[in-house]
Amino acid sequence: MPVTWGAPIPGRSLGCLFTKQTVQGTAVTPATATGARFRVTSEGGVVAVWALGTKSPILMKPGETQVSWELTLPNVQNSDLITYISRNAGGELDWLTLGFGVKFDGTGTPTQWAWQVQDCKIARARLRLSAKGALEATLSGIGGLITELTSFTPANETADYPFWGHEATLLRAGSAYEVIEWTEEVDHNVLVEWVFGTTAAPTTFPRGWRYQTEGNEMISGSFTVRQKSGINLQAGTVVTFGDGATTGGSATRLLLTSRQSGGNTLSFTYTGMIFPDEAFEGGPDGAAFTVPYLATSRVLA
Repeated sequence: MPVTWGAPIPGRSLGCLFTKQTVQGTAVTPATATGARFRVTSEGGVVAVWALGTKSPILMKPGETQVSWELTLPNVQNSDLITYISRNAGGELDWLTLGFGVKFDGTGTPTQWAWQVQDCKIARARLRLSAKGALEATLSGIGGLITELTSFTPANETADYPFWGHEATLLRAGSAYEVIEWTEEVDHNVLVEWVFGTTAAPTTFPRGWRYQTEGNEMISGSFTVRQKSGINLQAGTVVTFGDGATTGGSATRLLLTSRQSGGNTLSFTYTGMIFPDEAFEGGPDGAAFTVPYLATSRVLA
């Protein structure tokens, strides 16, 4: 029989799904599992209005509204969702519809409920891979209109094994480069903008934003290694990480291959990679070099 609200909600009853949208403003029922832990907030934008002669607000005015969301993937299995951290051939981020919901156990008609959030873009992403662990990812952004669904069926992830550190290879200008840990951060500096006066006031998302526009793309990250980079950061010119040239530079490629899951692969190919800093840390447990990097471009495939 249906479970009433107030009962504990176990993780096995939850679902976080996504589907690519064709255009802004038209949601597509989310159907593909993300395997993510999630936090989604519907922001009402309520503003206190003050006046002279009173210590309390005279009213609370609903202001601008949006949805902020963050997904944490502790074990990335494939490129299904990760693909969308990169811009498409037109230089834009793809629109996504996200679904966050619950379906309780029970016979008959079990309680089902979900938020369907349309017009989402992955504005920021952080990935991490250690030599002794799975590929992790944290994705975040802004969404638009929420549609509350009363029917929700959580989809299961595939049986693919996660990408693991010992299966990865990293090439520096064609030669193997040993690392303990790699991270990447990409920030698309998405601009969210509200407008008025161009058309009749919307009825379905009346206080919502109108545009999400991609700004400058910033790609950065770090390597943790046991050997110094060999690059003189105090020299008059700083060489690229790829091949020692001060301009251009061969690509640096990180290739992840899940050998236990039928050959799933995920590759990150960087050009124009430069180390702005280099930190040497030591203590009773040993020493390591942490080398941040910046890159002019990265191709994800």
